[in-house]
Amino acid sequence: MHGRRLTAAALGAAALMVAAAPADARQVDVTESMSGTTVTVRTGDTIRISLPANETTGYRWGLVKRPDRSVARITRRHYRPDGGGMPGAGGTQIFRLRSTRSGRTRIAVAYAQVGSGTVGDTFSLRIRVRPRLS
Repeated sequence: MHGRRLTAAALGAAALMVAAAPADARQVDVTESMSGTTVTVRTGDTIRISLPANETTGYRWGLVKRPDRSVARITRRHYRPDGGGMPGAGGTQIFRLRSTRSGRTRIAVAYAQVGSGTVGDTFSLRIRVRPRLS
């Protein structure tokens, strides 16, 4: 019985989160070539940053500068391997952010070898969030 209550509560919370997303929210796709630029979005929009990566080499994209959570929050971060996940094949590191309120913030990441301190590429993005138009 206790498990059913938790499941019902989780489903209710998920429904509220979906309901809170504006119907006209959009996704802005950002690639490595856009490093150093500014993207402008509206509250409720999603920003998807896709960066080339190869976790089999021991390198990973790590946060150097986390965005101001009151303006944009990281909602998901994952690695998608290319080529069916074969060893040595590259992939894509994806950061998803949701804009939460008007303001400006920045995200910066570095492609570094875990444990060695060796840094390869860097990526930064300025984010400007404007109010959603009614």
